[in-house]
This record gives sequence, C-alpha cells and structure tokens, in this order.
Amino acid sequence: MNSTTSAGRRDLISVPAALTTALWLVFLAPAIAKALTGDHPVWVRVASVTTILVFGALYVALYGFLLTKRASPMTRRRSLMGLTGLLGLTVLNWLLIGHTAVGMLYYPVAWAGIALPILVSAPLIGGSVVVFFLAGMENPVPMSIGIIILGWAMILTQHYRYLGLREAETQNKLAILTERERLAHDMHDTVGQTLTAVTVKLQLAERLVDAAPEDARDEIAESRELTRRALNELRSVVAGLRESSLDFELSSAADILGAAGIRADLPANPPVDEDVEKPMAWVVREATTNVVRHSRARTCRVTVAPRRLVVADDGTGFRADPEQRGNGLRSMRSRVESTGGTFTVDSGENSGTTVEATWP
Repeated sequence: MNSTTSAGRRDLISVPAALTTALWLVFLAPAIAKALTGDHPVWVRVASVTTILVFGALYVALYGFLLTKRASPMTRRRSLMGLTGLLGLTVLNWLLIGHTAVGMLYYPVAWAGIALPILVSAPLIGGSVVVFFLAGMENPVPMSIGIIILGWAMILTQHYRYLGLREAETQNKLAILTERERLAHDMHDTVGQTLTAVTVKLQLAERLVDAAPEDARDEIAESRELTRRALNELRSVVAGLRESSLDFELSSAADILGAAGIRADLPANPPVDEDVEKPMAWVVREATTNVVRHSRARTCRVTVAPRRLVVADDGTGFRADPEQRGNGLRSMRSRVESTGGTFTVDSGENSGTTVEATWP
C-alpha cells in the first residue's frame, strides 16, 4: 500500500493532539492534592486518585480522537458516551473526597462545547454553575465565570468550524459556475461566431443557386472552409478545457479544503495523459467535495500519475456499501468506467476513505 492510501489508515488517536491535551490536566492538581492530603481512609485515597487518573486518560483520549477525526455526526453517540463517562467519574470522585472534585466539571463542559450540539452543552454549563453554588465552594463566582467563558468558547469554536464547511461548499459552487461561464464565453466568441457566418453564407448560396450558380458554389466553398475552421476552434476550446481543467480543479480543491480547515496535500503541475485528464478532473472535484461535506477529515492528499489518481483522507469513513452513499460515488464510477478506467473506494468506519481511479 502506498503512502497516500495509508493516510486513511492512521491511528484513531493523534499522539501530538493527545500530548497537547494532556497539558490541561494540570488543573486536576487540586483534586489530587485533596485526595492525597485529606483526612480520608487509605482506600478512599487510592480510589480517588485512581478515579482522577482514569478521568484524565479518558479526557486525553477523547480530545486526541476529536482533533484527528473532527467529531463527525457518525461519532455523536461516542461523544455522548465520553461525556457520560467524564460526568460519572466526576460524581464518583465528589462522593469520595467532597466538593473539591466539583472543579473537574470544567473538562466535561469543554468536551460538550466542542463535540456536541448546543442543546447538550448549554444546559451543562448552566447546571455546572448551579452545582458550584450548591456544593459549598469557597469561590463559586470566579469558578462560574470561568466555566461559562470556557463552555461558550468551545461552542463558538464548533460553530465557526461548521461555518467554514458551508463557506467551502459555496466556494466550490462558485468555482464550478465560473468555469461554466468561461466555457460558454469561449464557445460564443469562437465557434458561435464562425457558425453564424456559415449560416449566413449558406442562406445566400440558397438564393443564388438558380440565378448565379457560380457565385453559389463560391459561397458553399467558403462555408466549407468556415466549417473546418469551426471544427478546429471547437477542438481548440475542448483541448484548452482539458489542459486547464485538472489544474483548475486542483486549485479549487485547495481553496475549499483550506476554507474547511482541512490540510490539503496536492500536486503541482502533475503529469497526466491527455485522454484521461478530463475524467481525472471530475473525480478530483467530486471526491474533494465529499471530503469537505462528509468526512470531517484533518488532511486530504491527492496523488496524480499519468494514468492514476488517488484521493485519500483521514476522516471518519463509512462502513456501508459505497454504492449506497449517494450519487457522487456512482457518478465518479460511471465517468471513470465510461473512459475505460477502474474505480475503487476503500473505506471503513473511523478509518478514512481512499478513492482511486486507474486507466490501462
């Protein structure tokens, strides 16, 4: 398996993301200190410290997964399970060492804000404030202000991420519209004008065929030359479309992936055989659009060879039959196979997606 295909098979948890998240566990120090120094039986101390360590490991694992897979709707159930685990461990530690453990609520609030809908995270923020006041905390006001700021910061982060996805879709549609307008202008300014001249000359020849046969033959001959010219112009327009289409789609893909917060690894001036460039461009457009809309990927890599194209992402993937995932995959398969190529999709839930098109 090449490096591009392997991009969709990386570990579920990003190690750098997990290590970065682990730095925030320093705020669990008061709970650990209370567990170790408080007037508690040994078994309570051991149970409390164990609970805090499990809590920290779960939090790091959840964020490591989130920063790798971008918490798609396919992982919503897993996000809720993670939130339940964090809340359950918080309550357990509260029962063991008292109200000092309530400060652990910052972590499930942060997780809910970034990974779950506002209908879950907003009530959790409000409930945490109530708990701070009812639990007998020494400084409930600063803690309440802190958790409100943290929770809504996470909610806004998630909101702007989805705004970026919608903006990426809009940019993709505008790019397609711009290309269509360019093609329409080329056809009108070249082939259209030439064919109009052919029509006028043939109409004149029709009127002259009886009165001035020689002049009619001259008009027909000129029309034949104009027809050849129109054919050459049409070939030039189509050739120009083929020559720039793949570059255009790669440039558009870079724009929409970047707007969606997805790191794009795209080739510059790739070597491509002329007869397969147009279907390649179509696959790049459709596949990268799918990455933006559905994958929640962190990276997307496009590899181009003269007769081979691979689009791989490290998103959530899917477990269902690829042919049941919508018209996009069926359309790509049809385009590739109609030009003599082979189209394959390799994906699995939480293991990324790799789309590959090859031509003999």
